[in-house]
Amino acid sequence: SAGDAMSEALRYARRRPREAVLSMPRESFQQLPPERRERLLDAAAEELTAHGLLDASMNRILKRAGFSKGVAYHYFNDREDLLVTVLRDRFLGAVSDLEIDLEALSAESFWEDLSRLVGAATEPARWDSSAIEVARAVWHLPLEHRTRGAMGEFWEEMTGLLRGIIRRGQDLMVVRSDLPEELLVSAAMAVGEVGDRWFVEHWDADRPAEMERLGLQLVDMVRRVLEPGDALHKNTASAGERQS
Repeated sequence: SAGDAMSEALRYARRRPREAVLSMPRESFQQLPPERRERLLDAAAEELTAHGLLDASMNRILKRAGFSKGVAYHYFNDREDLLVTVLRDRFLGAVSDLEIDLEALSAESFWEDLSRLVGAATEPARWDSSAIEVARAVWHLPLEHRTRGAMGEFWEEMTGLLRGIIRRGQDLMVVRSDLPEELLVSAAMAVGEVGDRWFVEHWDADRPAEMERLGLQLVDMVRRVLEPGDALHKNTASAGERQS
């Protein structure tokens, strides 16, 4: 599952002990009947799409979902906690069946396996309009609001996943080790962020082959940032020979 993949990646990422408590809905939310949970998440997704995180109103969400005022804080710590739960539900839910076993990756298969994973993740059939609109609303947030509080914790999870992949690649000597880790993570995250922004702004479910092609090219861009110099020169030469 996506959760197993995340746990596997974070295991690699946690070579230094660190303490973190991720914001999650309270147990009382999980105990709600499924239809009531979904109604609340749908209402929050609509509010996030219409007004953005900064102007989203908990009262409007509750009214739309048919919940009484004040009850939301029985299920969530605050408004942002609810909206991050929506993000997890829409974003991680779309890729919940995808897995990557970092231990099973080999030097020969590392980049191919990552490309295959991204290709599957960018299948338009996975992403309904609600998921795309929620992602678009998140990317419209100023950086300081995406990297603090509950949203920052979600961001750190994604960073931890990437850090785990980079460390596994370094173990296999297919990711460069001549630069500080945080520089590699930041550079790869920057490429990924630009790509994600472009995807949500130009998403077209009617062009699945084009979406998959662009996803694979994004992996290639990250690969060019992270691969050791000798491997990059070898791959560039091989690509030139194939085109000749």
